[in-house]
Amino acid sequence: MSTESDTVRKSSRVVQALPTTVAGIHPATRENPVHHQADQYTQGQLPTTNLTDLQQLHQRYRVVVPSNLRGGDQTSSQLPTGCPKPNSSDAVPMASNGIFVANDSRRFRRSIKQNILFFPGEDRSDVSNYRPVTLLPVISKVLERLVANKLTKHLEGNNILSIAQHGFRKSHSCLSNLLLTLDDWTLAIDNGNPIHACYLDMSKAFDRVNHSILLQKLKQHGVTGKLLAWLENYLMDRVIQVRVDGALSKPVAVTSGVPQGSVLGPTLFLIYANDIPNLVRCKIILFADDIKLWASIHTSEDCVLLQEDLNALYDWSLRNKLPFNFQKCKMLNIGKCVEFTYTLGPHRLAWTTDEKDLGVWISSSLKTSLQCTAVYKRTSKILALLKRIFGRFTRQTLPSILNTYIRPTMEYAVQVWSPWLQKDIVLLQRIYHRATKLVTGLQSKPYEERIESLKLFDFCYRRIRGDLILTYNILHTPNHPLQKLFVRREPRISRTHDYLLAVPHSRGNSRRYFFAVRVCFAWNSLPQDVAHSPNLNIFKTNLDSFLSTQPNIEPPHSA
Repeated sequence: MSTESDTVRKSSRVVQALPTTVAGIHPATRENPVHHQADQYTQGQLPTTNLTDLQQLHQRYRVVVPSNLRGGDQTSSQLPTGCPKPNSSDAVPMASNGIFVANDSRRFRRSIKQNILFFPGEDRSDVSNYRPVTLLPVISKVLERLVANKLTKHLEGNNILSIAQHGFRKSHSCLSNLLLTLDDWTLAIDNGNPIHACYLDMSKAFDRVNHSILLQKLKQHGVTGKLLAWLENYLMDRVIQVRVDGALSKPVAVTSGVPQGSVLGPTLFLIYANDIPNLVRCKIILFADDIKLWASIHTSEDCVLLQEDLNALYDWSLRNKLPFNFQKCKMLNIGKCVEFTYTLGPHRLAWTTDEKDLGVWISSSLKTSLQCTAVYKRTSKILALLKRIFGRFTRQTLPSILNTYIRPTMEYAVQVWSPWLQKDIVLLQRIYHRATKLVTGLQSKPYEERIESLKLFDFCYRRIRGDLILTYNILHTPNHPLQKLFVRREPRISRTHDYLLAVPHSRGNSRRYFFAVRVCFAWNSLPQDVAHSPNLNIFKTNLDSFLSTQPNIEPPHSA
C-alpha cells in the first residue's frame, strides 16, 4: 500500500498547480479558443490503421520487449488481451476498426513521475528545483511509436511543419539551429549590419499544452477520423503519481500537457507551436519551445517592427495558454547598435552581453572564447574527478574514458564554436595533454609520441574531421536543412571532385572562421575518391587515410 511522505505531497501539489482546463468543462466539449487562421493543413488526410500496422506492432514488440520485462512504472509489459496476433481470425476486423482500441485501458494513461534535481547546487528540499522524469508503460510507448510514425510521415511528407522548427525532426538538431542562426548573424555583422536578437522561453510548455486547442490544431493539420479519436482518448483522463524514495503520492488527474518521456509528446507539441513562425515578419527559428527572433537594425523603424513581432508572440501565448518565462527572456545586442527598450507583454526585456543558446555560449562579439573557456572548465573538473577515482589509466582504458566523459563535452556542437584564436586552441589542447599524461608509462613522453602510442586523434585533427563529416552529410542528404549554407561551383579541372564549394567573401574574423566559410578550403582539397564515397562509413575511412598525409588543410588561425 502506497504511503505519502511530506516531500511526495509537495511534489504532487506542484503537478496540480499547473494551469489546466476551465473548471467543470471537459476539454473535448469546450468551445475552441484558438485563434483561427487560414486552414492550410487539410490536404493529405492521414491513412487509417490496417493489418500491416498490427503486424508491425507484434514484430516491434517481440524484438524490443522481453516477455518478463516491466516498465519504469512497474506494470506488466505484455500485450493486452484484446490485441490479437496478426495471423488470428480476429486480426482483420481488429485492424479495420483500429488496433489502437487497446489504449482504452486506463493503465496506459497512468504514469509515474520520478523527480531529478534540475538545478545542481540548489536547495534539495525545495521541490521547485526538481524536474520530473515520466515513467510510462512499455506497451503504451510501443503503440505510440506506430502512431508517431504515421503522424510524422504525414507532417513531413506534406511539408506541414515550419522550416523554422528544428526540434525533434530528422536531420534537424541543436546544431542545425545554431548554424543557421550564426550564418545569418555573422553575414550581417560582416556587412556592417548590427543585430537585435530576442531569446524567448516558454514556462513549462510541455506541461501546459491545452488539450482542446491541440485537438483543434490536429484537425487543421489533417488529422481526422479514428486517429483523431484515438489521440483524444490518449490525452484525456490521464492520471499521474509522484514517486520519491519509493513512496507514491495519491493519483492526480492531468488535464493539460503532453506526457513528457512519451514518444508522441514531442510531435504533438510541434503541431501545437507550428503556427508561431507565421505570426512574425522578422527572422525566427525554434527548437521546440525555445524561440530566437531577430532583425538587422538600420533605423528605429526596424526596432518598432521587432517590437510588433514580440507583441504578436505575446498575444499568441495568451490565446494558446502557454505563458513565457519572463526571467529567461533576454535581448542580445550583436554589433554596434543603440539599445532599444523592448517589452514582452508587461515585462521589459533585459539586455545581456552573452547568452547560453542550446548549450553554447554566444557573445555579442560572436567570438568563441567564452564557450571555449566554459568547455575547458567543465572538462577540467571531469578529468580531475576521474583522476581522483582511478589514479592512472592503461593504454586500453584511456580511449574509452575520453569517448565517454571528455569528448561529449568538448565536441558538442563544436562546428558552431570551433576556436580560431590561438589562445583558445592552446587552452583546449591542454585537456588532451593532461589526459594522456595519466597513462602509465607515458608520463615522460612528448605529447606527439603519447598520441601516436595511444592511436588517438588530437583535438585539432578531430575539429577538421568533424567539419568535413558534417559537410559530407549535408551535401549527400536530400533536402538537408543546412544545404542553404553552401553554394556549389563547377570544377575547373577534371582531377577535382563534383562537390566543390564556392568560398564566400568575408571581411571580419567572425565570418571568416564560421563553419560555412572555413570548411570550404578543406572540403575543396579532398580528392575525388574521398568526396565521392558511397556512404558515411567509407567516407570516414577514406578521410582518415587522406588526412594522415596532410600536415594542414585548414586556414591559418588568428593570433
